[in-house]
Amino acid sequence: MTTSGAAILFSLLLCSSAVASAALYRADVDMSHPQLVRMSLVVPKAASDSRTLVLRGVAWGLEPQVEGVRCGKQPVESIDRGTWRLPAGCKRVTWAVRPNLASIGSVDASRQATLLFEDPRWVLLSEATSIPRLEGDESSSSIAIYARGGGEPGRVVGASQAGENSWLLPSTRSGPEYFVVGDAPTRERSVGPFRVRYVYDDLARVEQLGLERMHEAVLSYLATVLPPPASVPHSRRTLMVVWLGRDDASGQFGGAAGSRSFLANYRYAGQAQQPPDQSLTLMTMAHEQFHQLAGLVRGSRPALPLWLNESLASYYGLKALDRVSSTAAARELRGQFISPSRPVHAGLIELDRQRALGDGKAYRSIYEQGATFWAQLDGAVSASPGEPRGLDPLMPILLRGATSKAEPLPREFVDDLRAIIGPRADALISEYVGE
Repeated sequence: MTTSGAAILFSLLLCSSAVASAALYRADVDMSHPQLVRMSLVVPKAASDSRTLVLRGVAWGLEPQVEGVRCGKQPVESIDRGTWRLPAGCKRVTWAVRPNLASIGSVDASRQATLLFEDPRWVLLSEATSIPRLEGDESSSSIAIYARGGGEPGRVVGASQAGENSWLLPSTRSGPEYFVVGDAPTRERSVGPFRVRYVYDDLARVEQLGLERMHEAVLSYLATVLPPPASVPHSRRTLMVVWLGRDDASGQFGGAAGSRSFLANYRYAGQAQQPPDQSLTLMTMAHEQFHQLAGLVRGSRPALPLWLNESLASYYGLKALDRVSSTAAARELRGQFISPSRPVHAGLIELDRQRALGDGKAYRSIYEQGATFWAQLDGAVSASPGEPRGLDPLMPILLRGATSKAEPLPREFVDDLRAIIGPRADALISEYVGE
């Protein structure tokens, strides 16, 4: 999320064809020479010999970091930015990834780049910019990651382990994934129904700012709103948070939600005596965390419309912030987004259409108008007798429901709203969402 309040988040890349068997990826990282990461893919058998590799992050405006794609000894030319057509009969693809050299305070997490940190030396490997996926493959895959050399050979951290040295690459219906290789400081602890692996670019600074405690409070609250379904095994209830400091001079603070891991910028401010207010960090973090838990609840159902997905995360990022921070900066941040007096010139559905045509102002309006819409609904529900938690108990119903052009909000959810607040539900939907 940037200082302007527009979160840098992803749209899902959905493909039409199916793949017969799981793809097997591999990454080899020589920590004594980590400037180039060697990658490979064993191409699964399929009915067609025509295969295309696609970097998902390119569709989201991210910079690709893949170079030297080969099938055996044969170079594979790019047919478009971040897209490669494999030759017929190709069984194994190799390529290299050149990490961006990073320093504490300089990383924009929303760019989702593969990074190399020194002292201590570790690599952040990002699927979005560095691991092209097979077009049409909507199943989960796995990646074996091998680290050699350096101070602690073989050390790899991710969210979902699939086996020894092997990690889960989620379906392309889900967000991307991130992995940490090398000597980054890490911790693991239980938070509600989850195990959380924390990775730090500056452990002492994160501790000084109290970011871990704040995240635990945010996750504990959101887990009561969106508890993991019983069908999600405990082995898949592990999350990873990578803390990446960013100096105030940059003017931007980003975040990126993966399927089970996310990157979170925090206000670094060097070694200043007065720690900077972390309200923006907390809102961004809660926004991203909402996306992850919503993805767990929604499961394999089709992706929600962007306006609905982002407006919900925008509001619940602010609602979680309210529970953690009562600073003047937090109140000001809430006021920037939630403003019932702000004129509504177009519904959220129309704003989403304008956003798809490249209107950046419409994109920001989805966050602001969306947050205002859900705040109005939440206030109306919580003011009703016997509904002190407001919208919270209705969130799983909303996220599990089906949407369409005729019914932009799930019918069961709208029926429940009408039963609680009567005609006010339709009035708010008409005003803020539109037809």
